[in-house]
Amino acid sequence: MNSWNVFSIRRRKNRKYQFKVFRSVADWTVIVYILFPAAVIILFNYFSYWKDTPGWIEYLPFSLIFFFIFLLSWHGNIRTYVEEADKVFLIKNRSLFLNMKKWAYGHTIFTETFSLLSLFIFLLPHLLNYYRLQWHELFLLFIFFLSLNLLIILIKYYVKMIEKRWKQVLMYTMVFILLSGYTILIFQLWQSAFMLPIFLLSVSLLAVAIMLSFASLLRIGFIEHEIKIYQENRTQNIEMIFMMAPEIEKPVISKRTKPLFFRKSKRLFKHRHAANGFTELFIKSFMRSSAYWLSFLQIISVCTAGIVAIPPMWVKISLFFIFLIWMSTWLQNAWDRIFFMNPQGRKYFERDEFYIARKRAVRYFLLIGLMILLPLVLTGTFVYSSFI
Repeated sequence: MNSWNVFSIRRRKNRKYQFKVFRSVADWTVIVYILFPAAVIILFNYFSYWKDTPGWIEYLPFSLIFFFIFLLSWHGNIRTYVEEADKVFLIKNRSLFLNMKKWAYGHTIFTETFSLLSLFIFLLPHLLNYYRLQWHELFLLFIFFLSLNLLIILIKYYVKMIEKRWKQVLMYTMVFILLSGYTILIFQLWQSAFMLPIFLLSVSLLAVAIMLSFASLLRIGFIEHEIKIYQENRTQNIEMIFMMAPEIEKPVISKRTKPLFFRKSKRLFKHRHAANGFTELFIKSFMRSSAYWLSFLQIISVCTAGIVAIPPMWVKISLFFIFLIWMSTWLQNAWDRIFFMNPQGRKYFERDEFYIARKRAVRYFLLIGLMILLPLVLTGTFVYSSFI
């Protein structure tokens, strides 16, 4: 058996696994009555865009499309197909193992290229008919975003080696800021019609990203990390299903021995009664769980991006009210999960103080969300208008 056969078997096995995950949530009823009609509607609209430009495209400047593709470039990971048994298999078959990883990275390049190409094909009617881009300009954009994507997945490969969660977040933030600045520079060069510098930078970055990725995958000492990456890639669709199902509790495994917030767990309210007790319990449980406050910040970030990026004022106002409804509903569901998932908390759901505390806690966190949202919207609007 050669390295290509090993890679092919593992790729085929992974595809069967992902198909089983898909069928676990999409039975024939979902496929026939939801997915198939949705696909027909999307295809019908896509072909209609080649004939008539939709009116809503007038509110989308090319800069918004440019940075939308930049955000999508953060999707994806290096696929290693390294399994637990390779730690034993590697001792006698080192060359076979390393060649298998080369095939795996080649498959990663093909997958990311195909995904980006599919996105460009989807946007092609607007890019050609409305924004009036030439084919050589489309090719240049494709090379730039492909090089950016391969660089990002290489950076994610190394950042995931960091065990401390806060260090990972800090590193991702720094990289995002740096690459955002680089993307803004490229966009300014694009507006100034400096195509040759963009091409040279993109090709150079593409070559560097591929060479460094191959060099990283040929290191034997990263095998534990590559096993972890492969398991995360296999289960990412399952995690997505869990995230989309609000009734499923998402436990977060943490290596922290002490909570990040409220370590000494002192009283939050001076007056002690049942409503304050319920509110205090919810606040501490909420803040000690990264799953809750990260989801809280994700809702704020998504709504902020929509309010800032979509020009019509009526859409901005609508998104603001959608944020209020969405956040209120999500906070109520978070309250229910914290108390009702606990057998000790279920016995209090008939008490009036329980629902008084529920409304109060939702108002508290909704106010905090507004205090975060509004400055972000003002700052984002100023920054966004500076580059449009």
